[in-house]
Amino acid sequence: MRKSKVVTFFVLLGIVASALLFFTLFAHGSTKPRPNRLGVSQFYENPYVYMFGAVTDVNVLTDGTQTYTNVTFQPFGASMLYTQNILFVGTPIEHTGFFIVTYERSAGRVFEGVPAHYALKAFEIGDDK
Repeated sequence: MRKSKVVTFFVLLGIVASALLFFTLFAHGSTKPRPNRLGVSQFYENPYVYMFGAVTDVNVLTDGTQTYTNVTFQPFGASMLYTQNILFVGTPIEHTGFFIVTYERSAGRVFEGVPAHYALKAFEIGDDK
């Protein structure tokens, strides 16, 4: 009598385990990112940085295959003594003046150990009189 209860228990346990394994085949999900309705990539953080200020120095550099531009900014609203150097891939700025530059936050290339950013757009702010 006791032996038949043990056998029945293990048979029922096997049926339940088989049913769970069978239903887990239908319970999988996708781990790929879903595109939005427009089909364009989505940013959850702003991938760009904006710099507004006076360009005081522009140096064009090359490594033989690519041109880089080292730009010295005096950011608007900062101390007159404060400057910031940014290395860009290509030549988005070719002369001094007041500019607004939008560039990628993460560096796209490296020139002699210095990260170089891709500039999205550089707008010159002129004196319209």
